[in-house]
This record gives sequence, structure tokens and C-alpha cells, in this order.
Amino acid sequence: MTIANTLRGAIPFLAVVLIGVGAPLSSAAEESAPGGMQLWKKIQLPEGLTGGFALPADLTGDGRIELLVSYANFYAAHLRLVAMDLDGNILWSHGDPSVTSQDFDRLETMSRGMEPPCRPAITAYDFDGNGHTEVVAEFWNDGAPRLVMLAGATGETLHEIPSPFEMDAVREPEGYAPSRPSPQALTARLDGRDKPASVVVKYEASGRIPTLAIAYDHELNKRWEVHGRPDDMGHHARVVDLTGDGRDDIVFGQLAVDSDGERIFRRDFPHHADAVDMFTIDGEKRLLVTICVDGPAYCLDANGEIIWEKTQEEVPHGQAGWAGNFIPDRPGLEAIVQVSGHYGIFHTFDAEDGEKLAEFEHLSGIKHEDGSRRYPDMPVKVQWREGEDALWIPIDRKILNGRGEVVACLGELEEQVIDDLRPGTTKEELAVQAVPVVLCGDDREELVLYQPYQAKAVYIVTQADSDGAERPYVPQENAYNRPAYF
Repeated sequence: MTIANTLRGAIPFLAVVLIGVGAPLSSAAEESAPGGMQLWKKIQLPEGLTGGFALPADLTGDGRIELLVSYANFYAAHLRLVAMDLDGNILWSHGDPSVTSQDFDRLETMSRGMEPPCRPAITAYDFDGNGHTEVVAEFWNDGAPRLVMLAGATGETLHEIPSPFEMDAVREPEGYAPSRPSPQALTARLDGRDKPASVVVKYEASGRIPTLAIAYDHELNKRWEVHGRPDDMGHHARVVDLTGDGRDDIVFGQLAVDSDGERIFRRDFPHHADAVDMFTIDGEKRLLVTICVDGPAYCLDANGEIIWEKTQEEVPHGQAGWAGNFIPDRPGLEAIVQVSGHYGIFHTFDAEDGEKLAEFEHLSGIKHEDGSRRYPDMPVKVQWREGEDALWIPIDRKILNGRGEVVACLGELEEQVIDDLRPGTTKEELAVQAVPVVLCGDDREELVLYQPYQAKAVYIVTQADSDGAERPYVPQENAYNRPAYF
């Protein structure tokens, strides 16, 4: 298999059900989702194509979103990437055209059991500022992976280099036992907002191998590289201007570097960071860092100094964390931490001082009847109501606030979503994942719903009271800097 195969042209690919794009949604659509959501768009995948990691982006520069759909192997490298437009046509396909689903072939021999592949490294952005989106992604290429920059509109290869994530040196280094990797590709303004953007790629595998991050310019020329200890880089790196110089820095977990790749801080927490979120208190940047395996969770300042921390008894496994306005009827911001690893147990803290405010579990139950866990990952923060934050809980298919109260649910769309997205309740048969982005109506976010392993469709839902009028798409960090995992 090579990565040179590119399919172009308006080939019919999807049957699309679109409700009210450019016009108010119908009353029938509103009535179909009495739980607070309505269907904005349903994209039915064709016969033979299953699942896919969905990523919204304006690929053609016309102000409308398209979808990038990724198919990967265990190493979380692309086997195939498909770009599709809103009218259900393939714009282009890059990689092996015979691939129609995620590859599970090598999981049993390489992981601690059957673990499906994570989202491969991909980002889409107008890197050179010429008004056209480029896509940067890593492709497998028969075990000799390549890092490729493609033209968003056509899939043409603009730049291509060997991937820095080599098999022997990075993916399977001698003396280490690799686990399921969680690579990321991040768009960053390392030279400031008025200069071309850069891409930063990182590779880690749950603290089991040495970590690596490389920054490239808008033509894939290497700017810098950072080698870290196995625990230095976690799953969900964040791009943020910590130093206040107008240039982006990268928080990889307990390691943060500036725009030149120089260390800002490096902590010695017990394990790698499962998640990082950034928020501001009185104009000061703060970081919420949640730690894997034995926990706990920390709030850090921009220099990496601890402002508050939770004990390992309070957070025995900080699987994820989010900061925002999750309890809007109280002043200030809150921090929600998924405290018990791959169990849906959440604690809500005052983001300023760490005081515990609430705790809740996902509504569908923590365990199955046989005692096995119901896999909750990966919740995402969404602004479903104006000025308020909440969490999409994949296994519940509901949006909850910081008290665990239901903000919105699928309502009568529930059975459709189950039939078309085929969600499960385990790591192998994942629940419904979401990308929050503003696509229509007002400034509240919509949810792009997908299931990467079994789905036969992609859904986009909006609020029940939205007029559904399509608005010009503006690149949003929730899309171009996706977290790792799913």
C-alpha cells in the first residue's frame, strides 16, 4: 500500500438528509426532538463504509463545512483519509482505497487486550494564509509512515516528508513495551497571529515509551523537536500563549514548552497527564492537569507552579478534566474532573480554589449487570446554552451541567442515533463521540456526532429553538486541535 493514491472528482458518496440549511428548521424537526435537540443534518455512509473519525473543516474555502473521515491502524496512522462535501460527494480520498473501516488486525499482540485504534494525527487549517485550507496528516505507507500536507480542496500533495514517528526509534523502541498510542497534530501560531501557522505533532503511549514532539512550519520544514520522558507528554496537549508574548506555547502535560521549543516548566507528577485544560481567573492563565493511574489533579499557574491540588484519595485516576462555567447560577468558574479512570464518576470543583461543589455519575450506570464497566469516554465540553458550558456524555447521549443535571438530550432522535451510529458501552464498541462547533443559528455550539468503529452515519444536531440558518464557517480550535483518543 502507498499513500500516493488520490481520488478526485464529484463522485456520489453519501445520501444526505439536510434540514433547513440556510433556512429556519421546520416545526416537524423541532417536534422530533422534544428533549432539547433537533437534527440539523444526517449524513448516511454508503454500503461498505463503516465508522470513521469525523473532523469538520472548510476544505474548499466557500465558508461551508466539509468532513474529513479518518481510517487508521493500531499505531494510529492513517490508512485512508476521505474528504466529503455537504452534497454527499467525495472531494478526494488519500491512502488505500480498499480500506473501508478501522484496522484491528494487530491489536491482540500489541496491547493489553483488544483496544481499538485512537484518532490518527490530523489537523486542517490555512497554514500559509493564502485563503485555502491545508490538511496535515500522518499516513502508514507500509510501515514507513509519512507526514503529508494536502490541499484541502483537491487532496493534491503539497509537501511530504518521512514521519518523525519511526517504527524502531519511536513507536517500538528497544527495551519498552508499547501500548495503544495517542498521537496528535496541533495547529499553532508559533510566530504570532500575523505570520503563517505551524503544525506540532506529538507521539506518546500512556507513559510506556519515550515521548517526542516536532514542530514544522507551513511547508513542513522542521523548526524544533522535543524529546521527553515517558510521562512528560500526555494524551491531550493544549496550545496556549502561556508567556504572553503573542506566540503560542504548547502544554504537553507535565511538560510545557514555548514557541521555540524551550522548556517553560517540567513537573515530576506520579504519571503522565491524561488531560489538560486552560482557563483564566482575574486575567491570569491557569491550567487544569489531571494525572493518570493513581491521580491526582492539579491547578497550575502559567509557570507550572501549583495553585491547588486534589489528593489521590479525591482523584484516584484523573482520566479527564474541563474548566468552564458549568454551574451558571453561582459566580466564577468550575473544574470538572473524571476522577476514577474509565468509569463515569465526575467531581466538580471551584476552579479558583479547588473546593468541591458537586459529584455525579453518568446516568446510564457505572457497570453492566455482569460487573464489567460501562466505558464512558470521551466526554467533551460544549456551549449548548449561551454563556454556559456543559458536558456531552457519550455513553448517556445527553448533555449534563456541573451538578450532573440534564441540559439537553436527543429526545425522539435517540432511536435514530442508536440505529445509525451503532454505539456500544465498551472500549471496543465505543459510545457516541462529538465535536462541538458553531455551524448555524446563533453563537451556541452544535454537535457533530459520530462513532468511529461501527457507525453507518454522521449526525449534526443543534438546539431545539435554533432557526438552523447556516452561517459562514470560521475555523474553530475544537475542530483543528482535536484531543487525542477519539
